Amino acid sequence: MKKKTFWCDKFFLSVVIFTFFLPVSHKGLWGQETNKNKSLNKLVQKSFSSPEKLKEEKVTKKKPQINTIKNDPFALKRKKLIEELEEGLKKITYLSGKVITVRQDILDAFDKTPRHEFVLKTSLDEAYENRPLPIGFGQTISQPYIVALMTHLLETEKNHRVLEIGTGSAYQAAILSPLIKEVYSIEIIYELGVKAKEKLKKLAYQNVFTKIADGYHGWKEKGPFDGIIVTAAASHLPPPLIKQLKVGGRIVIPVGSTFQTQILTVVEKKSSGSKDALKVTRILPVRFVPFVGDIKKQEVK
Repeated sequence: MKKKTFWCDKFFLSVVIFTFFLPVSHKGLWGQETNKNKSLNKLVQKSFSSPEKLKEEKVTKKKPQINTIKNDPFALKRKKLIEELEEGLKKITYLSGKVITVRQDILDAFDKTPRHEFVLKTSLDEAYENRPLPIGFGQTISQPYIVALMTHLLETEKNHRVLEIGTGSAYQAAILSPLIKEVYSIEIIYELGVKAKEKLKKLAYQNVFTKIADGYHGWKEKGPFDGIIVTAAASHLPPPLIKQLKVGGRIVIPVGSTFQTQILTVVEKKSSGSKDALKVTRILPVRFVPFVGDIKKQEVK
């Protein structure tokens, strides 16, 4: 009788020990899910998965899409903005009398680009309003309407390489990213340049390259470019930018006094040589922050 009792006690102890080491259900002891048990269960399941299953899971796992906006609380506001742009841009008439028709892929780029990521936290509620917003250091993120228009005027193609003067918050560069092969962007204000580079890296814009420098001199080692976009008001067209533009390329730039309304201008390079043949088209009145740096020295001469 004593032997039987000892055997029962030993069996009961074995069951207790075995049960203790069993993986706990992800529902917890009382059928409720807990973070600790959930993590443990996943670890146990992975440990006991067969090599074939692990291989299958690795193959079928989808890669995250770049610049995809998931669970976006700004989706409706962005959609409304795009509708406003589409309707508003149809009503634009150039000084020449020509009416604009913006390409669909440009509007699609606005849908893919989270403008709220490129504004200050204090401006989040206004991120998708069709107006410029401050980004610090006396600079602004351009009105979406103007960003769309300037992008349209570049007449970009998928294999194009474009130089941007005035990175700012990097919103214009982000809009250009899905439309062309490469974007090279220059910012003269150090703090903005650093912030823009970090933001572009965070959002995985892999074809946008930035540097902190005076945009007046362009980016010679990366040229020539198919297009150049200038996001600051210049008193004149910087000669280095003309030299770094391919024949057949375009420069889109606001030209005029920094204290008055400027004229958004398109400059097409028809030929190269000692005297570059340029076709200049005046588009419409705009207002931009001033082009700073060595351009001021040239104005004095």
